[in-house]
Amino acid sequence: MKPSLQNEKEFSKNVSLYEVDYWRPDEEEAVKFLKPGKLLIGGVGAGRTVGHLLKKGFEVSAVDISPKMVEKCKELWPNVEVKVMDLLRTSYGGGYI
Repeated sequence: MKPSLQNEKEFSKNVSLYEVDYWRPDEEEAVKFLKPGKLLIGGVGAGRTVGHLLKKGFEVSAVDISPKMVEKCKELWPNVEVKVMDLLRTSYGGGYI
């Protein structure tokens, strides 16, 4: 089985584990180096970082390989564009930070 399909299978089994809303200290530190703008989140999961990034002024789009994770993220963040997609094969154009 391809690694990407194995990941999708494993993450889809445990969606509720990944919908927790928290922001890690290393994420807070990393975002300090970015100017607000269009941000593409690869492997967004259930969207735990989306709210924090929106509050910081980012225009968020997101992808995840798991349809169940994308469904949960869309449920939590209905105004954010979230697609089922392999980040390595994304069809998003440029302009993202």
